Amino acid sequence: MMNGGGPRSLPRRNSPPYMNGRKAPTRDAKSSGMAPRANQISPSASPARSPTPTSPETTITIKVHYTSTRAVRVLYSIQFNQLSKIICSKFGAQDGTLTLWYKPASGELEQITSDAVLRTAIADLEDGFRLTLWAYEKSEAQATVIKEVMAVADYTAQYEDELTFRAGDKIKITLEINADWYEGQCNGSTGIFPRSFIKDA
Repeated sequence: MMNGGGPRSLPRRNSPPYMNGRKAPTRDAKSSGMAPRANQISPSASPARSPTPTSPETTITIKVHYTSTRAVRVLYSIQFNQLSKIICSKFGAQDGTLTLWYKPASGELEQITSDAVLRTAIADLEDGFRLTLWAYEKSEAQATVIKEVMAVADYTAQYEDELTFRAGDKIKITLEINADWYEGQCNGSTGIFPRSFIKDA
């Protein structure tokens, strides 16, 4: 999953006082670990397309294949968690129960797991303003718990894809993103968080 050619770096953020001296990795480190493999997208092999919209206020159409095919209109700047909730609602599914996939120029479906991958998918829009996605129910294998850990300090999510917890909370790790970040479940929520805030339970 990791490589050094990830999407553009997001700005650094300062550690708030509740972190008790613990520092979360910068978002650029996390994004690079979640970016799709570089050889999966080959713009030079794609047919000519209309320019991709760049204004955050531009709306785009996303067509989703699941039990039926439905379309939603969203802002170009939409975040992954927001899009996931909209699509789950569109099909009457519970939040977080569907995985979303797109088809890059390589022709093989690639799962959208973060804002970074969503931005890559949107950058490859058909005709500049249309994107086709496929939705699938999460299998038990995809939600497998790797291990259980304990929080050693409070952490409050600063982005929508992050997990909030308090010192002493038990967290179930479901994905190792990179050397600095985990994805896990705590108190009914799922999100990513810095590894430096936990220890083995």
